[in-house]
Amino acid sequence: MFGHKDKEHSASSLNEYIDKKSQLIKKKNRIILSKINYALHGQHKHYFSKQDVLSQKENARCKVCNMLLSEYRVQKKMENWTPHLKPIHKMTAPAEK
Repeated sequence: MFGHKDKEHSASSLNEYIDKKSQLIKKKNRIILSKINYALHGQHKHYFSKQDVLSQKENARCKVCNMLLSEYRVQKKMENWTPHLKPIHKMTAPAEK
């Protein structure tokens, strides 16, 4: 198959091809289910394209909600720092007598 006369090699390449395609289908299914979940509940896991993330010329966007990667990183940093921030207690004016 694929121009190879060695049956063992062609079988392994066919198995690799099938594995790659099944992984691609699983990824697409996860993204579709995330889009459905986002439409119904407003919650989802963010998915960013690896090529877009590695590309230095443009900011990557989530495939589900179109959130920018930079905005997502800031949001995660704030979530991680929120427990460490001290709450600010405002002094209330004393009640008049």
